[in-house]
Amino acid sequence: MQQAAHYNFFDLLYRLPKGGEGIFATSGDHSNFQQMLAFDPVEQFTLTTENLQQLEPFLKQQSGRLVGFVLSYQLGFELENISSRHTSQEVLGIFYSYPNFICFNQDRATLHFQDHDFASTVDNLAKKPLPNQQSLPLILGKSWTQAIYQQKFNKVQDYIKSGDIYQVNLTQKISGTYAGSGLELFSRLTKANSPLYGGYLGYKDFEFISQSPESFLKTNASKVTTQPIKGTIARQNGTDDNEQIKALLDSDKEQAELFMITDLLRNDLSKSCVPGSVKVNKSREIMTLNRVFHTYSEVEGQLKIDGTPLSLLLAAFPGGSITGCPKQRAMEIIDELEDHPRGFYTGAFGFIDPEGDLNCAINIRSLIKTNDKIDFHVGGGVTVLSKMEEEFLEMEHKKNSVIANLDS
Repeated sequence: MQQAAHYNFFDLLYRLPKGGEGIFATSGDHSNFQQMLAFDPVEQFTLTTENLQQLEPFLKQQSGRLVGFVLSYQLGFELENISSRHTSQEVLGIFYSYPNFICFNQDRATLHFQDHDFASTVDNLAKKPLPNQQSLPLILGKSWTQAIYQQKFNKVQDYIKSGDIYQVNLTQKISGTYAGSGLELFSRLTKANSPLYGGYLGYKDFEFISQSPESFLKTNASKVTTQPIKGTIARQNGTDDNEQIKALLDSDKEQAELFMITDLLRNDLSKSCVPGSVKVNKSREIMTLNRVFHTYSEVEGQLKIDGTPLSLLLAAFPGGSITGCPKQRAMEIIDELEDHPRGFYTGAFGFIDPEGDLNCAINIRSLIKTNDKIDFHVGGGVTVLSKMEEEFLEMEHKKNSVIANLDS
């Protein structure tokens, strides 16, 4: 059932009951998300190495419900049969099933519900006093020095020149502290950054906060699309923006990187799509965000008649834009060179809607809050044409785009 109402997204967000929140927030023309709030899940599935085969039966039982989820990058090691030198968390994914949720279009809300008392529950929630939200500082720890990055960059170049890989996405983990609530931090980041694929998922041991700009997979009946991002340059927020766009489009390195990853995604979609249906709709389009420009492509295909959104997701996971190519060897080199397991960073976050369609983003510019500890990663693709100083500066731009304007 559906019912129209007038509620503000952020006002309701602050009043949500604690436990199992699934929050999807977006702005901008490039996003496939819509603003949604869900809470009080009726079922939960915690994905581990032991129960991967039970995921599909669980999802079939949730027909007609919204299923919000977050997947760990470490799931890719299971799917690709790669061993890791890092000890990682046992949880590879969290799935929450919601019979009731709210979609927003500015201050107009549409309540989707199976429980007849959901409308009164939301109305009572909206009347609750706003909790006291403290805008506390986010204190970051150390990141790689340029000398450390130089060493790792050189190793990547050695692998490229020896023919192991064409490109690899090299990232670093940054930790910090934040004593405020995760919902408050999510709200501040979302208002400051206007992410295309913002989101929040509350779990018993941690809170996942997404500020991602990158769509991973979207299905609409049998149609499948993905939009890999490769190529980043800082905005000048003035007349020099056109010069920045020109510099990005003139970069042979950024072009080669995007074309390689676009081809990798074509191959990944081909595993699940009708032969001959996979095509590139867009190539080297400009994505304009608050603080950076990106180039991106769009690849489309038609899902095989016996395919499912889950089989598509597992066949393409993890996204090639955050591994490199060839994917398996790039993942092995990432595991060797990065100091920490990625965890949920560069996994996937999104939902399966009540009609059974998948919509998810890559977990970049995303944070994990565990008690008062914050972890996030930044990085970028390295090719034979990469210049170390430029790649290091790009990482700094990405770090700043995650935490920008938190003091405002």
